[in-house]
Amino acid sequence: MNHDKPSLGDKIQSTLGPFASKVNGNIYITSVRDAMLAYMPFTFIASIFLIIAFFPIQQVTDFITMVLRTEDASVWQEKLLYVNNATLAIGGLLVVISLAKSLAEKLETNVLQCVLTAFVSFLLLTPLDAMEAGTFLDITRVSAQSMFLAIIVGIFSTVLYKKIEGKGIKIKMPAAVPPAVSGPFESVIPSFLVIMTIWVIRIIIEALFNSDAMTLINGTLGIPLTMLGGSLVGMVVVKIFEQFLWFFGLHGTSIIQAVMDPIHQVLEDQNRVASVAGEIPTNIISMSFRNHFASIGVVGAIIAILIVAKSK
Repeated sequence: MNHDKPSLGDKIQSTLGPFASKVNGNIYITSVRDAMLAYMPFTFIASIFLIIAFFPIQQVTDFITMVLRTEDASVWQEKLLYVNNATLAIGGLLVVISLAKSLAEKLETNVLQCVLTAFVSFLLLTPLDAMEAGTFLDITRVSAQSMFLAIIVGIFSTVLYKKIEGKGIKIKMPAAVPPAVSGPFESVIPSFLVIMTIWVIRIIIEALFNSDAMTLINGTLGIPLTMLGGSLVGMVVVKIFEQFLWFFGLHGTSIIQAVMDPIHQVLEDQNRVASVAGEIPTNIISMSFRNHFASIGVVGAIIAILIVAKSK
């Protein structure tokens, strides 16, 4: 009979294993992760145009201006910013759409209607700014700065839609009506009740706090999280915990990603806004820092293996 006591590794594995399984199986966390992964390609696309537009070497900028024969660099830089305004500048919208889609698929409900309802709900909580000619939507309110609001709205509106639909509260069409026709009618009441709820929430926020949802959430939730995620100590702790999970065979990146990606994307967007405004970015810790300096990747792992591995 084997009377050997379980090792420390076995104890940690038995403790963290169920936890990791619950995290990886949580539909809300995985939906946030899916949304951030769907948003990621657009950050790379926009970054290419931003690097060209605001190249760190002045001689390169002057050379492009000379080749294009423009009066100054701002003429062609403005053209390159078109891509930025259609990608990073609407990061919140992209996240709420992709998150609602991912969660609706997991909840097995009307995906298209949940996406549209979440989209409308997000815009409903985004106040318009006044000007002499009327009102307009400030694009900064739907950028990555609204990431936390987008996540909350995407989850809340989709879950509420599913619950209302599950109660059978909908317009029921005859069986002879094709699904393409009956589907939109059946979604009217669930979408209406979700949007009505979001509208009431906005009215309450304006009445009690004289503010808007994004400002309130970023002030109460976003600032502490960005302070933690934007510090060197916070980054070190996160990466140690991530590698600690990997050491015991758990997918550390998948577990950490859903929590840290929105925080680092907000910090990344603050740097983008500063760069576009001609200012010096202030956030050293951001998504770019994490990807390029805090993640060793496959190549780094192979080098580490070659250096320390004992097996030939």
